[in-house]
Amino acid sequence: MHVQKNLHYTRPPKESLRSPPASPPQTTPDTADQRGATEGISPPARPEPKQPADRAHRDDKEYKKLPSSTMVHRVVFWTGFGLAVRVWQLGLEMRPFFNRGSLWAYPVFAGVGASFGYWLQGVDERQSAVLEERKRLILDKRARKAARDAEAAASS
Repeated sequence: MHVQKNLHYTRPPKESLRSPPASPPQTTPDTADQRGATEGISPPARPEPKQPADRAHRDDKEYKKLPSSTMVHRVVFWTGFGLAVRVWQLGLEMRPFFNRGSLWAYPVFAGVGASFGYWLQGVDERQSAVLEERKRLILDKRARKAARDAEAAASS
């Protein structure tokens, strides 16, 4: 069975920052029945959202995954940074920015910056993989400990 993963992060609604009302809200028959205040009945329990059977916890990383264009953005940023370094260098030397004899250096600086951005993306992916593996191991260890504790509590 294939489970569709939700890759979109939805932010929970912000709680109101205003102070609570001075007087309690008026109870109408509608709200009284909803809260069970008139008959002392608790409201019906809301069903828990269904989760895939293969995971018992909500994996926050799933909701925070960056789009695949992140690498492109990172490379483009560092390319621009390389070009900015070249412009800064020429500005410090008080040389013209577009001298015919030194135009070859712009692609070199841009290429070095892009290479750095590409390398940095690889470092980020490798570190994320290591952290995900470590997180999985820790969660497995916690689940085993909880099972042992439940078994020990059941046997006593």
